[in-house]
Amino acid sequence: MQIITIDCTDIKDKAAFHAAVSKALSFADYYGKNLDALRDCLTDIFVDTQIQFENWNLLEEALGPYSAAIQWAMTHAAGENPCVQVFFD
Repeated sequence: MQIITIDCTDIKDKAAFHAAVSKALSFADYYGKNLDALRDCLTDIFVDTQIQFENWNLLEEALGPYSAAIQWAMTHAAGENPCVQVFFD
């Protein structure tokens, strides 16, 4: 199992979030940098992968309601893909 840790300390906007996730998960350059694209990419992971977000509360402060949308998209993608687990700490 691969374990991916993303520290949310320096994520201050949507673009920074998508850049961090894209880099951490090695998404292709054509990654759409939106929640639909994120969900699509997560459902295309075929290796057991645990994604751990650290300092999630700081991302919630920075992104407000968008952080809840991120959580929803990632949790639902993980529910569709048994290879993906997501944790928000």
